[in-house]
Amino acid sequence: MGIDADQLYTVKEVEELLGLSRNVVLRLLNQGELRGAKLGVRQWRIKGSDILEYYERKASERRKD
Repeated sequence: MGIDADQLYTVKEVEELLGLSRNVVLRLLNQGELRGAKLGVRQWRIKGSDILEYYERKASERRKD
């Protein structure tokens, strides 16, 4: 997975990196499950380290099942 922890990503980029739909990414952001910064009304930026943290958390949850 080629995610730079210090880079900021758009919702579209997160969709592609995690293989999720736009609606799912937006839901995760709005619910606080994936951290990001809202810019204005419709734009988000997500730090690579937050994407990695979300990915690792989900991977560890799957291992527990």
